Amino acid sequence: MRSDRGTASPTGDGCGVPRHGEGAVVSTPITAAERHKRMPARGHAASLVLGAARIEAEEADDWRDSRLADGYRARGTSFVRIARKLEGMPQESDYLTKAVEAYQRALELYVQSNTQPKLTENIRGTQRQHDETQHRLDELNPPQPDAPEPAPVESPAPTSSGNESIGAVREVVRPWA
Repeated sequence: MRSDRGTASPTGDGCGVPRHGEGAVVSTPITAAERHKRMPARGHAASLVLGAARIEAEEADDWRDSRLADGYRARGTSFVRIARKLEGMPQESDYLTKAVEAYQRALELYVQSNTQPKLTENIRGTQRQHDETQHRLDELNPPQPDAPEPAPVESPAPTSSGNESIGAVREVVRPWA
């Protein structure tokens, strides 16, 4: 048994399209002004659609920033792990410096992504790791006290013989003469 479902009947019976003379509406062309009157107001609807798109884009940016911050935090943790293996060697401070920079960048990105869940936990944990790493780095490289500036050396006062030699030079070289 064949089904006629989905096919149009040539007689127009049950297909939903009126045939000629079966109540078809004949319309006259409408003007642009009439068309404008019939159109729904677009201002508010468009602003809602665009506003929703903007919010979705901002949420995507927040998500991207949060994931990027997670990556920088993991990078900092990796540098700290390497630095622990190099403890006592000169390269330890290099890796700790890289870790501090990575944690700092992660904190900046976490602050930018202000709508992500567990944001405060991530910021606290990253700040704690940053502070511990900075403390270890300060232990390795203690800050040097500022060296006192040398006292200014006073030049001796010109003597009369110095002034006389200047006068002698003026007499020998006369550019205006």
